[in-house]
Amino acid sequence: MEKILTEERTKKLKHIKGFMRDAAVHLRDEAENLQDKKYYERMIKNIDTVPLYLFPRNDLAHHIYRIGKYVYSSVVLGQHVQDIRVIKKGNKIIGIEGKRRIELPANLFFNGDVISWEGLKTLAHEYAHDPIRGNPEKIEELFADLISAKVLVKMGTPRRKVLSLFTGREGVYGGFDYREAIKKAITPKKLIKRPAGKQWTGPEGIKKRRKPEIIDITKRKKPFYRKVA
Repeated sequence: MEKILTEERTKKLKHIKGFMRDAAVHLRDEAENLQDKKYYERMIKNIDTVPLYLFPRNDLAHHIYRIGKYVYSSVVLGQHVQDIRVIKKGNKIIGIEGKRRIELPANLFFNGDVISWEGLKTLAHEYAHDPIRGNPEKIEELFADLISAKVLVKMGTPRRKVLSLFTGREGVYGGFDYREAIKKAITPKKLIKRPAGKQWTGPEGIKKRRKPEIIDITKRKKPFYRKVA
């Protein structure tokens, strides 16, 4: 089987993580309320601690379902998994948090030796998740979309490109004006000068970072229970 993480891919993945972390740090520091700061702090912690699992597939799952006379299909392009061990003590059931991981399909994530735009968006989205935040599923998905969209813009990705990357997810939210929410989230109230030295030209133009993050890629282990976002 062909190796998923070549030396070149590993190098660019490390650099992407570095840029993404820097963007989240700047957004955390600029946030005006404590709740927003917590969202970015969680994303920073995810980037620092949650390992990536890359699988040699185009997607993680593909579902076909029927509603009335209509047939729909959906695909899973990434997921943030929190393992929880369930223990019963008498009449009480206790959940103990285990390890987290982010699962991604390598064929979507990489385009040759560079990270694709769709892969970049999916990575940011999964890092923005917190499976045990306690939000209803659609609210958690929306938070992850809004946070990751802001991070991509902070990295220097053109707003028009970011908007196009999230186009197509409207169906997840029903009648909610999703596109307008993303557009509002990535439009700053005032122009903020980017920190000197931070250059970004997209996934195919990675600049070197002094201390790249270390990626932990290990074999998949079956959890006791999985909380997926």
